[in-house]
Amino acid sequence: MQISSESYGDSSVVVSEMHQCEAMLLLAKPGIVCAETLSAFTAMVMASSQLHSFVLEAYGIICIVLAATGAAMANSVLESNTDRQMVRLKRRCRALEVVGSVKATVIALALISSALIIAATFVNMLTTTLLIAAAATYLLLYTSWLKKSSCWGVAAGAIPGALPPLIGSAAVTGHVSAPSLMLAFLIFVWQLPHFWFLALQHLDDYRQATIPVLPVTHGINLTKALSLLCVVLLTPISLTFYITGYNSVEYAVVACIVGSAFLVICMVDIFRLQVQAQAYHASIAYLAVILVALICDCYVG
Repeated sequence: MQISSESYGDSSVVVSEMHQCEAMLLLAKPGIVCAETLSAFTAMVMASSQLHSFVLEAYGIICIVLAATGAAMANSVLESNTDRQMVRLKRRCRALEVVGSVKATVIALALISSALIIAATFVNMLTTTLLIAAAATYLLLYTSWLKKSSCWGVAAGAIPGALPPLIGSAAVTGHVSAPSLMLAFLIFVWQLPHFWFLALQHLDDYRQATIPVLPVTHGINLTKALSLLCVVLLTPISLTFYITGYNSVEYAVVACIVGSAFLVICMVDIFRLQVQAQAYHASIAYLAVILVALICDCYVG
């Protein structure tokens, strides 16, 4: 779908009305940053059986927020050319015009560098290494290469999204714990249908931008089938916390209920002729409930 001049080309009036703070907030992708921070905090809480400093916990959260925000802003700059061809991202393009590519790049590098300096100085080298790995896989492996060359680039993009639990565990314990690995795997699998639901919803955008997402390269039916398979797998994966003895039966009940509800919503949505937004939004709610349930269960237990 070609972006019309009314929606993008003549946006100078709208651009001039967008404040710098609002523009930088759009480029920072606060929703993604919040999700990554929550998953890291969940891993920290699950490591609470081992005594650790709350100062380390605070430093770890700060590092996650800084690095995730910086990576998001850098991603907005790197993808600006393709974003201009996508209707759903026109506000982000306008935001980049307000801030400026050079300024956004400088801020992004400053945020990522600050996160690495804080981690190396006040936390530990494992946390620093994992932060570097997350930024590198997101910006270099995924954004700059595989997203534009393969429909399976989404798997590479899911790697940095799954690393925050490992970073959270490393920050407070100095090592990667078993629960953090299980949580990372859960989030990795969750990201696949989450992204595919978005791609199905905005298929014309991805075609226009020539981004080889799965529904563009292999068709809608295969994408729906693989998305549903991943959603089915989420419930048994989420139950590994209970099976391995890290969480209670109360958590397991919540995981089964929310997993079943998510599956039903996805089945209703994907069997329609045109996928709507319900499955995509349900995926966000699912992950939020699972993370909060893990946190609450650790505190209550």
